[in-house]
Amino acid sequence: MSAREKCEYQMKELHREILENENEIQKIEREIEQLKEKGVTRLEEKRQLFQETIKILQQKLEEMTESVRITNEKSENNQKNLVIAEEQLNALDVVGKALKETEEELKKTLQDLEYQHIDKANELSCMQEKLRILEDLIYQADTKMKTLEQQQKQQSTELKSLHNEQEKLDATLADFINQSNELCEHMDEAL
Repeated sequence: MSAREKCEYQMKELHREILENENEIQKIEREIEQLKEKGVTRLEEKRQLFQETIKILQQKLEEMTESVRITNEKSENNQKNLVIAEEQLNALDVVGKALKETEEELKKTLQDLEYQHIDKANELSCMQEKLRILEDLIYQADTKMKTLEQQQKQQSTELKSLHNEQEKLDATLADFINQSNELCEHMDEAL
């Protein structure tokens, strides 16, 4: 599997796990309604599991970023780099949107807990910590998007420069061919 394919696979896996986390959040919201009767034990377990999942998600995002860096370093063609950068930018945009949606869901859940379970200060603290982690992930994703946009602009500039150099070489070659033809004609006339 090439570096590009590996990167695309990791991004797809990351997106899938984000969707799974969104489903997990919906489950947690349904369980909040049952807190009055069942207590907070199951919710605490779910929150711990969700916090571990967020850490794994952050690690995979870092791995994906490292994979992108390695792919860019090893790439020999500026045009391919430009295509890969656009794909990665789109993937990070999807990740950023998913993380922002997750953030909104957590904010809503946090408000519900504040209205329904004021006495559960420890649970609210856990949710606030998760919200902070998500905000950090969103900031990292935005930073990576800006970096990729800069790389994309730089690669476009390099590609234009290569095209200009190619045009100059073509013009020089054409001049050389014309001069060679003229020299041959003069030699034929001299003979």
